[in-house]
Amino acid sequence: MEKRLQSLLKNRIAWWSLIKTAIFGAVILIAEYSGFSFWSILLFFTALFALYFSGTEERRLFRSGFWFLALFALPGTYFAFSEAPFPFQFIFFIALLSIFFFIQGNINFLFSEKKLIYDLSYIGISFLSISVLSALGESEKIWMLMIFLFVSLIFGEWMRFYGVELRRSVAFLGFGMGLVSVEIFTLLGFFPLGIVPASILLSALIFSAKNISVAYFSGDCNKNLVLREAGILISIVLLVFMVSPWSI
Repeated sequence: MEKRLQSLLKNRIAWWSLIKTAIFGAVILIAEYSGFSFWSILLFFTALFALYFSGTEERRLFRSGFWFLALFALPGTYFAFSEAPFPFQFIFFIALLSIFFFIQGNINFLFSEKKLIYDLSYIGISFLSISVLSALGESEKIWMLMIFLFVSLIFGEWMRFYGVELRRSVAFLGFGMGLVSVEIFTLLGFFPLGIVPASILLSALIFSAKNISVAYFSGDCNKNLVLREAGILISIVLLVFMVSPWSI
């Protein structure tokens, strides 16, 4: 463990990824403490453009995830810093930085467990994006369309990362998952769960659907895998319903 840590500290890619993550965090804080002024937002997206295009060609596998993170980071920060207590603000900010660091590390071949890091990043991006869209407008049609577009694009990119290159199949699955997510999101609106629990459930559904779809296209899909994913998803649903502070 000590040798791995020393190796990481000597790794130029790790340091470069940390520097990019620090820049990402800095422009978020500048926007927050300037009251999300026009110039601070312009600085944020200018920095994000520079950071994105300074990566390797591997960045094309993270295009949707990177820009959805960029798009929802500021409104997510606004909601967290204006409505949540300090411990949650701190956790939220560290989670944002971690997701960004994971993406940068994967783009620049830092991690050996690329699929695990990718999954963690995209689960985090899914939760962030769905939470922000829920907070912006739970019943407005435009936000339902945004959820559909987000899930369709992020699910398709997730599949392509796992080697599913059949464009029509990926597009069909993304489209279908987008429609299912909107229906589930609408259904969850009838339960007084709150934004965070509903976002956890929808993110878990997307992740389970990804696992089953990837297994199907790789020829590894079987009854045991489907039952395992269904069991995990049902367990998450029950746990969320049990611990959620129901708000009417």
